[in-house]
Amino acid sequence: MSTAIKKLKSFFEAEHSKGTLLFLSFSITFTVLIIAFLARGIAPFGKNGLIAMDGYGQYFPMLRGIRNAIHSGSSLEYSFSGACGFNLWTQNAYYTNSPLWLPLYFVPYKWMAATLDLIVAVRISLASMLFCLRLTHGKNKDKLSVVLFALCYGLCGWSLAYINQFMWADAFMLLPIVVLGIEEIAQNKSLLTYTLTLGAVLWSNFYVGYMVCLFSVMYFVILLIGEKRRKKRTLKITAKFILGSIIAGGLSAAVLIPTYLSLQKTIASTLCFEGEICIYHSLKEILLRLLPLQKISLEYGAPNLYCGIICVAFPFVALFSSKISIRKKIAYSLGVVFLFVSFNINLLDYIWHGMHYPNQLPGRQSFLFCFMIVNAAYVGWNVLIKANIFRKIKFLPASRGVCACLALILTAELLTNSFWSIGTQTWTAKLTNYTSNDEDMNAVLKKYDHGYKDFWRIELLYPQNNNAGQLYGYNGISYYSSTMSKSAYDTFLALGNGIYAQNVSTKYSSNAPNDDLFGIRYVLELTNQASGEDLTSYDGLELVDTIGKIKVYENKDYLSLGFLADKSVKNLKLTKDDPTGNLNSIFKLTGATPNNIIAGKDKIKFDELEAAINRLNKNALIIKSFSETKIIGTIECDRDGILFLTIPNDGGWKIEIDGKKCPVTTLAGYFLGTDIEQGQHNVTITYRTPGLNAGIIISMISLAGIIAIIILKRRKKNTPST
Repeated sequence: MSTAIKKLKSFFEAEHSKGTLLFLSFSITFTVLIIAFLARGIAPFGKNGLIAMDGYGQYFPMLRGIRNAIHSGSSLEYSFSGACGFNLWTQNAYYTNSPLWLPLYFVPYKWMAATLDLIVAVRISLASMLFCLRLTHGKNKDKLSVVLFALCYGLCGWSLAYINQFMWADAFMLLPIVVLGIEEIAQNKSLLTYTLTLGAVLWSNFYVGYMVCLFSVMYFVILLIGEKRRKKRTLKITAKFILGSIIAGGLSAAVLIPTYLSLQKTIASTLCFEGEICIYHSLKEILLRLLPLQKISLEYGAPNLYCGIICVAFPFVALFSSKISIRKKIAYSLGVVFLFVSFNINLLDYIWHGMHYPNQLPGRQSFLFCFMIVNAAYVGWNVLIKANIFRKIKFLPASRGVCACLALILTAELLTNSFWSIGTQTWTAKLTNYTSNDEDMNAVLKKYDHGYKDFWRIELLYPQNNNAGQLYGYNGISYYSSTMSKSAYDTFLALGNGIYAQNVSTKYSSNAPNDDLFGIRYVLELTNQASGEDLTSYDGLELVDTIGKIKVYENKDYLSLGFLADKSVKNLKLTKDDPTGNLNSIFKLTGATPNNIIAGKDKIKFDELEAAINRLNKNALIIKSFSETKIIGTIECDRDGILFLTIPNDGGWKIEIDGKKCPVTTLAGYFLGTDIEQGQHNVTITYRTPGLNAGIIISMISLAGIIAIIILKRRKKNTPST
């Protein structure tokens, strides 16, 4: 035993190559996660998956939607798979821009969920490795203790609690390198590390990227306060930090500018801080979150702050060390305290979360706090090691390798918490619940979705998520995204559709007027989820097929994507008090009203509605060529009127009639339209993401700036000194 302890002590206290330490940081974290996945039965080691909660309702369908777009050659700017159409570029900026998702787009469909789980494990492991890289930066060798603190960061409470929140992981993973870049600037070194990494964070996810930007400013101020410098040097590094931040924003401008413009249309953009400043939780409740084996907070509750007991105690060692300047202690302590109180004061919480209150998932910025205290704990650990504090305690002989044993105990605590958290707290779901209909849906779409030449939409009743259009690859209405516009939410709510999450979702409710107006040709119903109602009795639908577990209903009286409407539709307003508003501006019914049809009061064969649809389709847009961003067709109008398009007018659309650009208008508060004269016309409708052109130009200029900095740096390095 004594020999083993001596070998352990020697191994722990010896210096190891940076490559070895990076490898250990990654491989230990990855091994822990894989063992936990294996024990929990998480794919690819079982029948469960991490695509639970929003992972299936939003993220996984969106990733499959991107895959479908890539393989079909479709645009990544716009999609018709939900809400009659939406800005796909902005949705990607929040959910799917991480380059680490690339393997998902090339593996077989049946392997996507398992591949996703492995990518999640890789990202968390990379977070550990990059934290280790920051600690060992500038060194060829270091002691094994850096691996312990890398594990503290990678396996912290934030990463384990939000293991299902895939879109935020890149910011968590790259934060150590962002900080490393800030420290290089503070040392008057290159700004490239900070600029490129922050740009990557913003590109991957603008939302958490915004939090990293706030943190970067705070951390830079900490470095300025923590070390006394000459005024000239302070101004120089401050200018360099500002320049690096501007270029980072410029590099990601192709994402940020379109996203900013799109977010101005969401309900969240209209919200503001209201009420008095208040405290969320007691101090005891928050402090308990620093301890292991705590129930994770997903819906509500105190933030997830755990990152090892060592990170509770050892920062105080650094705080009381005489080896660290008072300036550094004060600056760093103020930063930690500010982050800590931010979790508990509603105004600060509001600011950190992008000027709005988060809906569940509290303390989304807590990984920043974890980074700070893990870093402080590492400093405290080194203070004790350099002071040989363990050697000075008589009843702890140095020969017993106290440091090594303590590190092993602390590592065991981290691993135990990780296994416990994933084993008992992580939300998982049976993959068969989500993949059992894939084969039948593929068969249905292969038979009944013949592409875009004759545009129509499809809807699945009672779907397991509200992004079924993206999941299966059809044009539909149901949609669930935090980037959903206010006008979309209000419109579909007014038309009698349900919601899953307030302000950001719509659950399509099939009825004859809506099916006809939105051009829904096929309504699909899963037989194992059927309501038991005969849809043909009141919905104007005809059962035409049953494929596997899916019933296929056809609506033959659907409207074209565009049609001639009377100019009175300019006055059409929809309110939730009347599920159809005055849709008679479109249908021109006199007997049965759309409202009564939706409510099920007029259980007739819809002769009048059918006649109205036939009348409108006589002046319908005949599509000759269709893509998500360019639609070409012809229309013959028997009178002057309005070209009514069931496409959202949320910016970016242009209409040309006979080669002449036409002013567009918004109909019913949501849809696209323009005035059109009597006669036969050629119509071209094109889309470009608002702000994308300007964003690309700025990104290219910023990239040129980075290249110029690199060239100048190399020239300066190669210029002989005189």
